Amino acid sequence: MKSRRIEFSPEVLEDFAEMQRNGLWYNENHAILQKEYPNRLVAVHNGRVLASAETLDGLIAQLRKANAPRLTQVLIRYVPDEKTILIY
Repeated sequence: MKSRRIEFSPEVLEDFAEMQRNGLWYNENHAILQKEYPNRLVAVHNGRVLASAETLDGLIAQLRKANAPRLTQVLIRYVPDEKTILIY
């Protein structure tokens, strides 16, 4: 079987890099986020929380209202409270 090389556009590569940075920031700041945004969804971009809400619809509405960057560059995560353990 031949392997195929997949070419990504510069925009897609930029989105991948941005998501990786956002994920690292989220992981590094998880304990702080648990205190400030327990049991909420957060939208993270460029080292800051752009919005938080209890529902995905509410979060997306806030992001649209705030003219947030493309959603492909925004990390959306659920932040459990400090007592909750998530198993993946």
